[in-house]
Amino acid sequence: MQNSERTEPNSFLDLVETRAERYQKLRKPAEIILNYLYGDCGLKSKENQANLDLAREYLKRGSIVWTFDHPSLDDGVLVTLTILSEFGGVVQDISGPQSLKHYDPNRDVAGAIMTRLIRPVSRIDYRPVVQAYDLDSYSEVERNRLNLGFGRRARELLKQPGGVLIIAPGGTRDCGKLIRAEKGVEFLRRSGPLVRFLPIAIIPQGPIGEEFNFGHQYQLTVGQLFSAEQLEGKFNQLGFSTELEFRDKLMVELGSYLPPQMRGVYTSEVAEYVSLMEASLL
Repeated sequence: MQNSERTEPNSFLDLVETRAERYQKLRKPAEIILNYLYGDCGLKSKENQANLDLAREYLKRGSIVWTFDHPSLDDGVLVTLTILSEFGGVVQDISGPQSLKHYDPNRDVAGAIMTRLIRPVSRIDYRPVVQAYDLDSYSEVERNRLNLGFGRRARELLKQPGGVLIIAPGGTRDCGKLIRAEKGVEFLRRSGPLVRFLPIAIIPQGPIGEEFNFGHQYQLTVGQLFSAEQLEGKFNQLGFSTELEFRDKLMVELGSYLPPQMRGVYTSEVAEYVSLMEASLL
């Protein structure tokens, strides 16, 4: 039985059409919409396609955590459309965290509208969470209920082949400069032997705002697939000078695909990492 049939129904639609079936139908429309809103984003480059091909093949036997930087609200649309257009037909279930404030039209009108439009159509099971910057806006009971619920959903998803978890480790928009990964991301280190990580760098081609920038050009760079053990082993083998937590290693790996001006708080760590990687190839 497919993972999409095992999970708690996202809506009554799950009873008549599995998420995997829906994702497959959306593959071509997602590609068309992505090109219309943002152009081709460089996804058809030889290196990007090689890394996407490996990820697509891996989804037949394992699950993937898709990590990305978060310069604006465009990122959720870009990632959603990219996953549907590239993995439709293989992916069985997709989920990810979304700040609770984006469900509230009194706090974020554009986000609330997009959430209500995208979720029923895409059938991507975004789960509301309370982000670190928003702790005072909700009760401790509400925070714990939502955040623990997302953790259970993520672990369930990642145990099954064909699952994709979408996550920006920084948790909120970074305005084009990486911010420190949230502590909650650390649980992904123990997500299981089936799990691989796939970083994607979202690089604006020119100035953008923090909200939606439809029509703006982005360059998407898809990184190489790796496991938690492989990432830990790479840092140990390179002899990295600082002991980093796993969540920070995820950000350094992601930052290695970003231009220097977008590496933010991880600028020095990424510079050392890139230098050590280049030296190891000599």
